[in-house]
Amino acid sequence: MSLLFLFACHDFNGDLRLACTAPSASGAATADPADASRILGTWVNDNAGGEFSTWYHGLGMKAPAERAAAVREAAATAGIADCPLAEFVGR
Repeated sequence: MSLLFLFACHDFNGDLRLACTAPSASGAATADPADASRILGTWVNDNAGGEFSTWYHGLGMKAPAERAAAVREAAATAGIADCPLAEFVGR
């Protein structure tokens, strides 16, 4: 199964919840999923030029390290300390 297919079939909201409910280094949740999803979506709209699903789908065209870096940057902006989603897209 190609990575592009995975991106096309992925549950974007589920991925946001995964990214946003990851435990921080202290073991506490980094953010409320709804708030962090909104913040991350707003960051993409303001800085990546489009809707989250379009931005996320477009990551499939990048090299793995670039995909992971883009997700980490967005997550860090949203105040998410640990982002399993970045590791997923970096494969």
